[in-house]
Amino acid sequence: MALLYTAFVALPSGYAYFVKFPAAADLHLSEGLVQFKYDLGRGHELVLNGEVYTCGGPFLKANTDCLQIREDRNRLEGKLVSVTWFYQAMYPFIESRRIVDIAYDGKLLLPGDCLGKQLWKDRERSKRLMLLGFVVFFLAVFMRNG
Repeated sequence: MALLYTAFVALPSGYAYFVKFPAAADLHLSEGLVQFKYDLGRGHELVLNGEVYTCGGPFLKANTDCLQIREDRNRLEGKLVSVTWFYQAMYPFIESRRIVDIAYDGKLLLPGDCLGKQLWKDRERSKRLMLLGFVVFFLAVFMRNG
Protein backbone atom coordinates (compact mmCIF):
# COMPACT_ATOMS: atom_id res chain seq x y z
CA MET A 1 0.00 0.00 0.00
CA ALA A 2 2.80 2.41 0.89
CA LEU A 3 4.56 1.61 -2.38
CA LEU A 4 1.41 2.35 -4.40
CA TYR A 5 0.87 5.61 -2.54
CA THR A 6 4.47 6.65 -3.15
CA ALA A 7 4.51 5.63 -6.83
CA PHE A 8 1.15 7.01 -7.93
CA VAL A 9 0.53 9.92 -5.55
CA ALA A 10 3.53 11.19 -3.63
CA LEU A 11 6.21 11.21 -6.34
CA PRO A 12 4.18 12.73 -9.20
CA SER A 13 2.60 15.25 -6.82
CA GLY A 14 5.96 16.23 -5.39
CA TYR A 15 7.49 16.73 -8.82
CA ALA A 16 4.45 18.76 -9.96
CA TYR A 17 4.50 20.87 -6.80
CA PHE A 18 8.18 21.78 -6.91
CA VAL A 19 8.67 22.36 -10.65
CA LYS A 20 9.53 25.94 -11.54
CA PHE A 21 9.17 27.79 -14.82
CA PRO A 22 12.36 26.86 -16.65
CA ALA A 23 15.25 29.29 -16.85
CA ALA A 24 16.50 30.23 -20.31
CA ALA A 25 19.53 27.97 -19.82
CA ASP A 26 17.21 24.97 -19.30
CA LEU A 27 15.30 25.46 -22.55
CA HIS A 28 15.98 23.36 -25.63
CA LEU A 29 14.92 23.85 -29.24
CA SER A 30 14.09 20.95 -31.55
CA GLU A 31 12.96 21.05 -35.18
CA GLY A 32 11.45 18.41 -37.36
CA LEU A 33 8.42 17.14 -39.22
CA VAL A 34 5.61 16.87 -36.72
CA GLN A 35 3.42 13.86 -36.09
CA PHE A 36 0.79 13.38 -33.41
CA LYS A 37 0.56 10.14 -31.46
CA TYR A 38 -2.75 9.46 -29.74
CA ASP A 39 -2.80 7.88 -26.31
CA LEU A 40 -6.31 6.84 -25.23
CA GLY A 41 -5.95 7.99 -21.63
CA ARG A 42 -3.87 11.11 -22.17
CA GLY A 43 -4.58 12.69 -25.56
CA HIS A 44 -2.31 13.67 -28.43
CA GLU A 45 1.43 13.79 -27.93
CA LEU A 46 3.66 15.63 -30.34
CA VAL A 47 6.41 13.58 -32.01
CA LEU A 48 9.46 15.09 -33.71
CA ASN A 49 12.28 12.96 -35.07
CA GLY A 50 10.99 9.97 -33.12
CA GLU A 51 11.04 11.82 -29.77
CA VAL A 52 7.81 12.47 -27.82
CA TYR A 53 7.03 15.93 -26.44
CA THR A 54 4.12 16.74 -24.15
CA CYS A 55 2.15 19.57 -22.60
CA GLY A 56 1.02 17.25 -19.80
CA GLY A 57 2.39 17.10 -16.29
CA PRO A 58 3.65 14.12 -14.31
CA PHE A 59 0.23 12.81 -13.29
CA LEU A 60 -1.37 9.67 -14.65
CA LYS A 61 -4.02 10.61 -17.18
CA ALA A 62 -2.59 14.14 -17.52
CA ASN A 63 -3.86 15.71 -20.73
CA THR A 64 -0.91 15.92 -23.12
CA ASP A 65 -2.68 17.93 -25.83
CA CYS A 66 -1.04 21.24 -26.68
CA LEU A 67 -3.34 21.87 -29.59
CA GLN A 68 -6.89 21.18 -28.50
CA ILE A 69 -8.44 21.75 -31.92
CA ARG A 70 -8.23 18.85 -34.37
CA GLU A 71 -7.93 21.23 -37.33
CA ASP A 72 -4.72 22.65 -35.84
CA ARG A 73 -3.24 19.16 -35.52
CA ASN A 74 -4.37 18.22 -39.04
CA ARG A 75 -2.90 21.44 -40.46
CA LEU A 76 0.49 20.79 -38.81
CA GLU A 77 0.78 17.02 -39.43
CA GLY A 78 3.90 16.41 -41.53
CA LYS A 79 4.97 20.07 -41.47
CA LEU A 80 8.28 21.46 -40.25
CA VAL A 81 7.87 22.93 -36.76
CA SER A 82 10.17 23.96 -33.95
CA VAL A 83 9.45 23.16 -30.33
CA THR A 84 10.87 24.93 -27.30
CA TRP A 85 10.92 22.53 -24.36
CA PHE A 86 12.58 21.54 -21.08
CA TYR A 87 13.12 18.33 -19.17
CA GLN A 88 10.56 17.83 -16.40
CA ALA A 89 11.16 15.13 -13.81
CA MET A 90 8.29 12.68 -13.40
CA TYR A 91 9.87 9.96 -11.28
CA PRO A 92 13.42 9.39 -10.11
CA PHE A 93 15.52 8.94 -13.26
CA ILE A 94 12.51 9.49 -15.57
CA GLU A 95 11.94 12.79 -17.34
CA SER A 96 9.58 14.03 -20.01
CA ARG A 97 10.09 16.67 -22.66
CA ARG A 98 7.62 19.36 -21.55
CA ILE A 99 6.64 21.84 -24.26
CA VAL A 100 6.99 25.57 -23.66
CA ASP A 101 5.96 26.66 -27.17
CA ILE A 102 5.49 25.44 -30.71
CA ALA A 103 6.42 27.54 -33.74
CA TYR A 104 5.23 26.99 -37.29
CA ASP A 105 5.93 29.25 -40.24
CA GLY A 106 7.50 31.83 -37.92
CA LYS A 107 4.45 32.06 -35.65
CA LEU A 108 4.17 30.91 -32.03
CA LEU A 109 1.13 28.66 -31.62
CA LEU A 110 0.62 28.59 -27.85
CA PRO A 111 -0.51 31.56 -25.75
CA GLY A 112 2.37 33.20 -23.90
CA ASP A 113 1.07 32.19 -20.48
CA CYS A 114 0.11 28.63 -21.44
CA LEU A 115 2.95 26.87 -19.59
CA GLY A 116 2.69 29.13 -16.54
CA LYS A 117 -1.03 28.43 -16.20
CA GLN A 118 -0.50 24.69 -16.65
CA LEU A 119 2.29 24.59 -14.05
CA TRP A 120 0.03 26.47 -11.60
CA LYS A 121 -2.85 24.00 -12.27
CA ASP A 122 -0.48 21.06 -11.75
CA ARG A 123 0.74 22.57 -8.47
CA GLU A 124 -2.81 23.09 -7.18
CA ARG A 125 -3.82 19.60 -8.29
CA SER A 126 -0.79 18.14 -6.51
CA LYS A 127 -1.88 19.73 -3.21
CA ARG A 128 -5.37 18.23 -3.44
CA LEU A 129 -4.04 14.86 -4.59
CA MET A 130 -1.49 14.69 -1.77
CA LEU A 131 -4.15 15.49 0.83
CA LEU A 132 -6.64 13.00 -0.59
CA GLY A 133 -3.97 10.35 -1.01
CA PHE A 134 -2.74 10.83 2.54
CA VAL A 135 -6.27 10.54 3.96
CA VAL A 136 -6.97 7.36 1.95
CA PHE A 137 -3.58 5.91 2.92
CA PHE A 138 -4.15 6.77 6.60
CA LEU A 139 -7.66 5.25 6.58
CA ALA A 140 -6.41 2.08 4.88
CA VAL A 141 -3.62 1.65 7.43
CA PHE A 142 -5.99 2.44 10.31
CA MET A 143 -8.67 -0.01 9.09
CA ARG A 144 -6.09 -2.73 8.47
CA ASN A 145 -4.60 -2.40 11.94
CA GLY A 146 -7.87 -1.62 13.74
